[in-house]
Amino acid sequence: MKWLTTSAVIITSIFWYFIQLQPDSSQASDTKTLKVTVNDTSDYKKKTPTTEEKQFYQTMQTTLENQAQQIDGEIAVTYLDLATGQETSINGEQTFVAASTTKVPLVMLISDQIAAGNLSWEQEIPYQEAFFESGTGTIQNDIQPDYTVEELTELVITVSDNIAKNMLYDLVGGYETGVKDWYVTYLKRLSNGENTISSANMAKLLAILNAHAADNQGYQNLIKDMQQTIFNERLATENTVNQVAHKIGTNDTYVHDVGIFYGEHPYILTVYTNQVTDAEMVISTISDAVWQTQMNYPKQKN
Repeated sequence: MKWLTTSAVIITSIFWYFIQLQPDSSQASDTKTLKVTVNDTSDYKKKTPTTEEKQFYQTMQTTLENQAQQIDGEIAVTYLDLATGQETSINGEQTFVAASTTKVPLVMLISDQIAAGNLSWEQEIPYQEAFFESGTGTIQNDIQPDYTVEELTELVITVSDNIAKNMLYDLVGGYETGVKDWYVTYLKRLSNGENTISSANMAKLLAILNAHAADNQGYQNLIKDMQQTIFNERLATENTVNQVAHKIGTNDTYVHDVGIFYGEHPYILTVYTNQVTDAEMVISTISDAVWQTQMNYPKQKN
């Protein structure tokens, strides 16, 4: 299969970038201590922040701290300004069970395979019983003999279809192989193949998605599907519902949402929680607080 060729290329890439790769081995903390970081994500920086912008980031940091301090349970939040690449996080490096939020890098990986000529949107994938998984999605209620890659990538985002996820991972060599591949490709990190991620790393993934959407039709479709998801909740509030492309994730006590906000000053916000009471409402409250703070973004000088 063609994915074997791509896997070989990725393995070669690991060799050349080995020194740069870092294992994503951070563990979820049992303490309430908040780790506050303000980082310059220079890979995506368009310009050096002005004095006014730096002051704004301190205000944003305070906003995140104030929200997080009110919450029982584990929470991580990362804000990333797409104009400068400046990032502010609360517990941004803490690793969580990612749930369905990592369906986003899965579709990115499929899109890049198509762009490389290894797959096609029209390719039909036969359904197998081994792909079945209950939970979110519509395929389980009306199983067809086969599905195109294009259909699967849309369903895995708009309705968070778990069967579509399994069929897409099968295209790239299986679940663990696929996870390891997108970790290396987009995060330059080694992974054990488990579905875990930090809010800071997810923000980086979304920044890559946003930065390369103009040159990648699959990325454009992915963002559109994130905007058209049936899950208008969490980050998508009454204030932001038409301004955000997002992907929720839920697994037992883990409740998350990650998104790109396309207001006057675009930004990324990723929120991961575990054992947080009314987590969906908490995420919505954080989303609105960040949105309101973003309204005070420094005006550009002529």
